[in-house]
Amino acid sequence: MNLKDKKNTKKAEFVPSVNDKKTKNIEVFLLFGILLITVISFFNLKNFGFTNYDDDVLIYKNLFVSNFSEVGFFKLFTNSQNGLYHPLTTLSWIFDRFIWGMNPKAFHLMNLVYHLINIILVYFFTKLLFKNSTITIVSVALFAIHPMHVESVAWLAERKDVLFSMFYLLGLISYLLFRKDKKNKKFFLLTILFATLSLFSKPAAISFPLTLFAIDYFIDGKITKQNLINKIPFILLSTIFGIISLNAASLMNDVIEMSKYHFFDRIILGLFAILFYIFKFVFPINLSAKYSYPEKVDGFLPIEYYLAAVFVILIFIIIFRYRKQLKMVVFGILFFLSLILPVLPILAVGDSIAGDRYSYLSFIGYGFIVGYYFENILNKKNYLKFSPFFKIIFIGTISIFAFSSFQRVEVWKNSITLWQDVIEKNPKNYLAYVNKGDAEMDLGKIEAAVEDYSTSINVNPNYAGSFNNRGLAYFNQNNFSESLKDFNSAIKIKNDFIKAYYNRSCVYVETNENQKAIDDCNRVIAKMPDFELAYFNRGNAFLNVGNLDFAIRDFDKAISLNDQLDKFYISKAKAFFLKNDSNKTFCNLAIAEKLNPNNYEIYFQKGKYYKLFKNLKEAIIQFTKAIELNSNNAEFYFSRANCKAQINDLDGAIQDFTKTIEINQGFAPAYYGRAFINQQKGNLNSACEDWKNAEKFGLKEARQAIESYCK
Repeated sequence: MNLKDKKNTKKAEFVPSVNDKKTKNIEVFLLFGILLITVISFFNLKNFGFTNYDDDVLIYKNLFVSNFSEVGFFKLFTNSQNGLYHPLTTLSWIFDRFIWGMNPKAFHLMNLVYHLINIILVYFFTKLLFKNSTITIVSVALFAIHPMHVESVAWLAERKDVLFSMFYLLGLISYLLFRKDKKNKKFFLLTILFATLSLFSKPAAISFPLTLFAIDYFIDGKITKQNLINKIPFILLSTIFGIISLNAASLMNDVIEMSKYHFFDRIILGLFAILFYIFKFVFPINLSAKYSYPEKVDGFLPIEYYLAAVFVILIFIIIFRYRKQLKMVVFGILFFLSLILPVLPILAVGDSIAGDRYSYLSFIGYGFIVGYYFENILNKKNYLKFSPFFKIIFIGTISIFAFSSFQRVEVWKNSITLWQDVIEKNPKNYLAYVNKGDAEMDLGKIEAAVEDYSTSINVNPNYAGSFNNRGLAYFNQNNFSESLKDFNSAIKIKNDFIKAYYNRSCVYVETNENQKAIDDCNRVIAKMPDFELAYFNRGNAFLNVGNLDFAIRDFDKAISLNDQLDKFYISKAKAFFLKNDSNKTFCNLAIAEKLNPNNYEIYFQKGKYYKLFKNLKEAIIQFTKAIELNSNNAEFYFSRANCKAQINDLDGAIQDFTKTIEINQGFAPAYYGRAFINQQKGNLNSACEDWKNAEKFGLKEARQAIESYCK
């Protein structure tokens, strides 16, 4: 690196590598080798599914992705999702779904494709900036397979990282081309375009003008007036998107409570995070999807946080003192800081003090430093004898990083593996237990989910979400008393916890405490007037008390907010049935069936209505459809058995009553019904045994039959 004095300003000029054909061929060969190693390291992604770490709310349960034709571009670009504004990233998921359907394997492979594109862009950017093969290849290799970058590639919801980085790098390349030929304004306009696309992909791109300033300072040795002027468009863009991002984040309540950390604490936390990233760049061990904030004791952070802050400040002082001699170190750190500043805990609010994903672009700055000193070692006479040794060290490091990335990828296989890894790294991370419990719930492992939620409560008894989610688990077990206790606990901890009020209203509907359910739903609707499920649940409460007009009004409101949920039409059909309006009853069930032909509840309800309308053969057909979709529901067989008995299909009735009892041995009416069929067929001993079982399981009417027929 040669430094020339000109008007007391030191400009950075690299002695370029030899640009002969052989050197270029070696570069291309090494680049393809890096790409191949990257593909091998990340290839197992093709077998992975979605996780519940935002993949649900941002991708497979996101109406913008699953039903884009109904939403459209205007809503996509004028609405945030889950507290985030990244319409271009959402558009990429929409494209994936359009081509491959909601297939997580395809989504994963597209993430890898974007990462491979970024590797190539890092190559061109670094080559254009330094014109040096060694710095370029070292920087590209570290970017491609650093284990800290696995999160950005393997986490589907973090598509925004690889996508915003792609446009960010294109913007930096365009800016360097503009600097080479400032008369050619097309490169400046391209820089603005790519910066805008990057901002539409992830708000973290607000750092773009800071990175441009770092490049200007490195190349020019200072920030000129012209440098400031040509950053105005980028500063304006970053300001606008920063405001949009803050507004979107303010709509979300599920963030860490930061009031316990005053401004000085946040400075300390931010400096600690900087040291954290430096350490992880060199030693990427014990990586995790979550890094918890420290607990304060007597108003103070743990001592290591203050020591880390002092250490970082000392490093900065030393670098500043020797900045002229450490030009590349200064630039590498400025590049890193320009990208990491917006997400440091000084400003950012979240449930992690740091994140692997934030290193994705920022670590390029450290790659520059490593590449520069590696170049010096290889080419300086004093170090030539050590050159083979350092080459072996670098190749060994890259090999270790590639293997570590290969192993780290496996953590992202599914939600269980992801959160189990977080728990192993930090057993006190209560949110990891909650998320793992949610994953268990999705798999129908309710007991395991309850255990995870209970562990979360033991770790942090003041987190309302743990009680709320355990309450849902108990609700799914029909354990309404425990469910109610947990929802009450959640509300006691967090009085404005709208989800808990809604969930409690569901319990009240099931326990027939309908006025309480209505009161809770009213509270939810007052806060969230567009929450369709609150109207649906209030409608069910009105249905229970026979207020059919109010029930239908609420079901209509729910449908107006979301006309794609079949259960809304099923409940509305129940209301019309009670109003003796058979046409509207079956009309609503037909809509429900069209929306979800695999919902057995639809056919069960249709069967009940046909039975009441005395169309027994059609009722049997509908009950049979319900059984085909869910063969473990005792009530389905019991209902079909009664219909068969009424059309004198006695053998068929006995078979269905028997199946009912196999599924639910305490189903007293099934014993009672089978007893009368056996009596008709002359099997009095079997009938008496069934009547006795019916009485045993609580059916008092069986006593009269026992006294009449059983001696």
